[in-house]
Amino acid sequence: DEYWAFLPPEAYDNIGTLRENTAEIRFPASGANAGVGVSKPYGFDGQLALYQEQVDDDSLPDRWLFGGMRRGGRVVYALDVTTIGSPQLKWKVGCDDDDNCTTGGDFDDIGQTWSPISVTYSNGYDIETGTAKSPILLMGGGYDECEDDDNDGGDPDGGVAPVNNSCTDSSRGRGVYVLDANDGSLLKYLPTDRPVPGGVIVVYNDSRANPPDLSIKYAYTADTGGNVYRIHAETPSVDGLSMLPAMIGTAPPDEWVITKIAALGCDSLNTDASDLTCDANRKFLFNPDVVEDPEVPNRNVVLVGSGDREKPLTSYGTTFGLDNYFYSIVDYPLQADWFASETSTCNTHALVCMDSLATIDIDGGVSDLEEEELSDKGWKYPLRDGEQVVSGALTLSNLVNFSTHIPAEYVEGACDANLGTATTYNINYRTADGEPNDFPPGGLLPTPVAGLVDVDNDGDPELVCSGCGEGPVEFEEEEYTLDVEAPINRVYWNIEQ
Repeated sequence: DEYWAFLPPEAYDNIGTLRENTAEIRFPASGANAGVGVSKPYGFDGQLALYQEQVDDDSLPDRWLFGGMRRGGRVVYALDVTTIGSPQLKWKVGCDDDDNCTTGGDFDDIGQTWSPISVTYSNGYDIETGTAKSPILLMGGGYDECEDDDNDGGDPDGGVAPVNNSCTDSSRGRGVYVLDANDGSLLKYLPTDRPVPGGVIVVYNDSRANPPDLSIKYAYTADTGGNVYRIHAETPSVDGLSMLPAMIGTAPPDEWVITKIAALGCDSLNTDASDLTCDANRKFLFNPDVVEDPEVPNRNVVLVGSGDREKPLTSYGTTFGLDNYFYSIVDYPLQADWFASETSTCNTHALVCMDSLATIDIDGGVSDLEEEELSDKGWKYPLRDGEQVVSGALTLSNLVNFSTHIPAEYVEGACDANLGTATTYNINYRTADGEPNDFPPGGLLPTPVAGLVDVDNDGDPELVCSGCGEGPVEFEEEEYTLDVEAPINRVYWNIEQ
């Protein structure tokens, strides 16, 4: 049954356009029709996150919904849906279309609210009892429309370099927000070099305990400049002269810090790592997946792929011409000097750059390298010409699963639409051993999701992934070694037999 609906005020002006259905939409950004028409109208287009209070009795638990608007706006909404038939607006933060922002200035630089919201707890934050029961939210700063630009390969002969963004002077979306889930107040803003449209993946203290401890230990995210970040706490060194990385533990949010651990947008780095050496850079539009190594303590493997899902056509010539990769980055978050070895490789910077990573030698899409042949900092898996990662990653049974797309060349007068080449990859997160699987209908595949499903209706649920291949894919549960849980998202699949 449908109990209620919510239409945010930011979408009111779109009602007439949608009803009349006569407006010419401006798409794509380049080509013969560049600049013609109006922007496509969007409403509440973001992903929802749910918080449900844990209670020890029969009382009604609090239930709160959180969601951004993606291209529909620069606002985050929280709805109290505790009483199913009587939802209430709990709070709202952000900026309207006229740049009227939440009082206080905390959200003046928020971008379009694309980021999936992570709901978690911190052992260092509770507004009432100090017992780590006050939920907090982590979200990327959002998307900036300056990322939409693409000059179709530029004009090398005329001295015009290919560019895939115009974000030099924009500050929107460049950071991570940590919010109090109850009232939306800002607890911490953690700056990044470029916008963060993807989510913030949380590494929990112990997600396998009974009951699970879902308080935060670390978090990771990535931005549209091709950078990867770790969020953590700090502790003084023994001599008190420096600060060392530490688990978040009991550190309150205002003591959290963000550290760039990888810069992969360009093939080389400037002395200032935030100053890109290329005019068209690789981008991360989705958050990484993170695996806590079950065999090596305090070793995290960060998995993320580059691509620009917003530009899936050959007419975006600059984007189409980029060399994209899928990356596996090894991080020891408690080892302060872990990236010090890269200063000679990465132009004095203690982080991972392109030259830090072993390049997987792909022969027919399969790597035959052994783990000991790889760089201790990780590897990079080269994609095919024109291929982009267009989904987030999910690791199950030691296989990281993600999807890519290669656009088809436009054929004038063709009767059938060609949606390009859609591919799902299932490769070992340690060695990149595995194979791609093309999905014949083409198009843009969704981010994989997984859960325990009673497939045979026999009371024995199995670990099933949708988006890991053609149709639901079953995994052997005893091989499931992922110790990090992504925020729970509801995705409904209608599978026709």
